[in-house]
Amino acid sequence: MREQVAAIAASRVVVGSLGRERVRASRLLAAIAELPPDAVFLTGVSQDGAHVRIEGRATRHEDVIVLLERVIASPVLADPRILHVGRSEGERISASFPIAFAIAATVRRDEPKAGGVK
Repeated sequence: MREQVAAIAASRVVVGSLGRERVRASRLLAAIAELPPDAVFLTGVSQDGAHVRIEGRATRHEDVIVLLERVIASPVLADPRILHVGRSEGERISASFPIAFAIAATVRRDEPKAGGVK
């Protein structure tokens, strides 16, 4: 009987942990979705542990800089760096968004709680 109780308690811990991770991931995506200026659209967001990669298209290089400034100011992301930015010749993409980019960042460990309180 004790083994069953211990197994149930352990599974509750795992389920609780998965729920918290799911909430963190959805908050991260919501925060990232707010970052791009109108002249930028995202084509991909991936996460590997604390490392995040944001990829997209922009109308001008300056639009990528605006996005980078917003990542820098983000309460959720830290240490952003541009991995790639430039024109992508030969891709079948709208001429309105000729600049492809990739930005890497890390998720802040001290992510603010609801209401901006740490």
